[in-house]
Amino acid sequence: MRNKFATIALALLAIGCTTANASTAGEEEYIAATEIHKTLDSEITNLENNYPGPKAPATLEAVEKLKEYYALLQTSAQKGFPPAMYMTAQIQGSQTSSMYNNKKEICNLLSQAAEANLLAAKHANYYFCSRNGIPFSLDTEEASALIKPLEDALSLSDPYKNFYPLPTIKLPFCRINDTSPTPDIENTNPFTLLTMARKPPLSHEEYLADIHFLLYFKHHEQNQALAEQHKEKSRELGCPGLSFFEPKNT
Repeated sequence: MRNKFATIALALLAIGCTTANASTAGEEEYIAATEIHKTLDSEITNLENNYPGPKAPATLEAVEKLKEYYALLQTSAQKGFPPAMYMTAQIQGSQTSSMYNNKKEICNLLSQAAEANLLAAKHANYYFCSRNGIPFSLDTEEASALIKPLEDALSLSDPYKNFYPLPTIKLPFCRINDTSPTPDIENTNPFTLLTMARKPPLSHEEYLADIHFLLYFKHHEQNQALAEQHKEKSRELGCPGLSFFEPKNT
């Protein structure tokens, strides 16, 4: 039996919060999961800063919400809804305890979501599933083959734009200035570990910006004019990481 959080979310959907595409398999469960996550996110932050212990009511309530959130995502992913497949892969791929052991499963989910033209999944396929993630070697033949799906994606429409922002699996090059502290596993409460595993949620435009940034590196030695076009497009789309590679004014 679903608990009250899923019941409320699904009831809202039944009243009329669905879109024209709500009949898509798995979409209702995914929307219900995101409704739970909207309140859960702030609760986890509060518990990170003021952890009352494992048996406190606030802790137990958050754990139940987490379980329901994951269950709804899993159901949605099993029904083949691409954003849910992506988020399931993203959660596993962002946790050091599961990212290597489950890499085959993670990459399978990403491949399926990418085939449905979910841009975030194509982006994650390159960063997480390919062997080449170094920007300065993108002009090699192997790297060109790996990055081609991203290049092709620039001319394709993402049918899931309304479901962004979506968090990344790996830190994108456009966020190269972002830093993540190393957790003290023995002295850190579980909600702090959970928040430290978070990755930046990017809009559809920010994913495009990061792809243009990668293509700037790919072409910067072989085709300077094309490289500059990608660089400027990345800048237009708001890539903060560009400043890291540009000379500082003195």
